[in-house]
Amino acid sequence: MFGSLDFAIVPDHPRAGLGFEVATANVRTRMLRIPIAGSGIAGTVIAFARRQAVRQPDIAEIARSVVSDEFAGATALVTGGSQGVGRPDRENHRRRRREGHRDLCGGAG
Repeated sequence: MFGSLDFAIVPDHPRAGLGFEVATANVRTRMLRIPIAGSGIAGTVIAFARRQAVRQPDIAEIARSVVSDEFAGATALVTGGSQGVGRPDRENHRRRRREGHRDLCGGAG
């Protein structure tokens, strides 16, 4: 993940093309300092190595841990229902409203 770029124009730099290597890597913060040089520029890139993604349970796995009618009579509040991951919730919200459920959906457009 990009952090910053600091560079300067360096006339008469002997290297053709752009060279780089990781000079330091902080294990705790996962910050990398990467000097760059060549083709008339020299500087440093600061970047952060991402951690490996954590596997999230799918809806079927979650459903197995919820008791039938566990949320009967509850009111759901869905935000961000106009785009992204909220869009399917918006469609579900409209269906549930027609069925008489008491859901609230913000940004439903």
